[in-house]
Amino acid sequence: MTKGRAHLLILLFLRAFLPGLLIIPCPAFLSSCSKLEPFSSTVGSGYDDGFFLSKSNPIDGSNTVTTPVFIGNDGRTTKASAVLGIKSLDIFVFNADGDMSLDSYERTDGYRLGNYFNATSTSGRKRIVLIANCPSDKLMFSNFSNYEDLQGFVFDFADDDPEYPLMCGEANFYAGKDGSCTVNLNPLLCEVVISEIKTSAPINSISVRLKNINTRTTVLDNSGFTSYGIEPAGQEFPYRAGLTLYCYPYASEGGLGSPHTEINIVCRRGSDVREYNIVVNDGNGIERNSRYVYAINIK
Repeated sequence: MTKGRAHLLILLFLRAFLPGLLIIPCPAFLSSCSKLEPFSSTVGSGYDDGFFLSKSNPIDGSNTVTTPVFIGNDGRTTKASAVLGIKSLDIFVFNADGDMSLDSYERTDGYRLGNYFNATSTSGRKRIVLIANCPSDKLMFSNFSNYEDLQGFVFDFADDDPEYPLMCGEANFYAGKDGSCTVNLNPLLCEVVISEIKTSAPINSISVRLKNINTRTTVLDNSGFTSYGIEPAGQEFPYRAGLTLYCYPYASEGGLGSPHTEINIVCRRGSDVREYNIVVNDGNGIERNSRYVYAINIK
């Protein structure tokens, strides 16, 4: 199996970033585009891992190459993407020429930032897609015979976990020639941080929640996120300084068909109950792996 293999290093990047505190109505925001690197032609050296080759590419030791993969970060992170551990990693390699058919697939686990792993495929121009922390029952590789199929893969907000968030990234490489390939992993999860709430009068209690949360969206997109469902009201939390609420990216337009995601604040003083709503990012949509920080003054 190992004879004649070239070996290719794929560098996974987790985003790392510490945004500053902004005062309403100016939220802190992180973009999270995943750039596809152009093809290059460096010779690599090799390792071995178990893998699955698609039926269109039966196992042939003379045409198989392995890709050493380094897991790192590129300096842009929300709290959700700052995790070191990766519960699972689904590795899809597609043929970059022609119909973008699936070349190989592997599911592995146990990796952390700074680790290496090996992706295996046939030689030639490829596009690799990595999806981290996706439950095995949510992602069946047999459903994705080509890259277009995977582009349609959607994930539920309710199944995501801020401790091990669903993350993905992709890149182009030339299997058998390139010595390395960089893949930027970033999560879908977005954060709304309530740094503080000040009131001009004594308040018995304050609770905070998000409204109009996108409940399901495509995994590979980096912008223009369509909603496949809206949750009118999320879980309510007692206010504390630094409270972090989570939501999914959403290119909302406002109105009944596409309501903006909002912060809902409920202040209680005896029988007097008052509600305040703040549109996240001023209605300009919510991008993946973004953080919006609010200091709120209620008069």
